[in-house]
Amino acid sequence: MLKVNERDYPFTEGMRLGELADRLKPGADMLVLNGAP
Repeated sequence: MLKVNERDYPFTEGMRLGELADRLKPGADMLVLNGAP
């Protein structure tokens, strides 16, 4: 499981928001776009 809040997910500059949304669960990408820590 990917924990976005704990920043366990390797965010790379080359990774697009679309790929993040595809890998993360539906709705989790919205939290990232909203600026979740």
